[in-house]
Amino acid sequence: MLLIGSLSSPFVRMIRALCAELDVDFTFEEMPPFTKMEKSHIARLTQANPLMKIPVLIDGEQSVLESRMIAAYVMAKKQGLGASFAAPGPVEQENILSVIYGVVDSGILRFIMSGQGMDLESGYLKKSLKRMHAGLQFLEAQNTLGQDFGYNEIALICAMEWFEKRGLIDLSSYTRLGEIHALYKDRSCLATTRIPEQI
Repeated sequence: MLLIGSLSSPFVRMIRALCAELDVDFTFEEMPPFTKMEKSHIARLTQANPLMKIPVLIDGEQSVLESRMIAAYVMAKKQGLGASFAAPGPVEQENILSVIYGVVDSGILRFIMSGQGMDLESGYLKKSLKRMHAGLQFLEAQNTLGQDFGYNEIALICAMEWFEKRGLIDLSSYTRLGEIHALYKDRSCLATTRIPEQI
């Protein structure tokens, strides 16, 4: 399997960490961050994914174009996984994952727009911060989150560490999420896939 992505992307890290946890072999084709891509990178990414988004997974003749679908594809191929790596999981667990992804999407929007000099305190960008806090409050209240280690926990910790690295949001008031992070952050699949300091 070939995974195309950037080391700076939280969504790419989620897939890298999942593969590490499940001992799934893959080849990593590294792309620079989108703002630093040259024409050759853009051409390659467009060839792999018409939406020009990462990550992309190519498994033989099969292409999988979005990180959540990639995670489900990887988990479905791996035999004998427990409930924490079910794909798809129960509705409640899928809702938690949807919220994690939604919070990250809002964070990425704010990060990109801040780099372009946009006012983050007006219009939709202001709403995006409210969405992030609303999502984090929802996650804070989910008693099943963190009880076991699965893809939701991987996604959560990758998200939290990306927020901290980019200085996007103060997580100090989310005590339970902090406890989950402390519990699992040194797990091998997470420790070995952290975004490099210089990126």
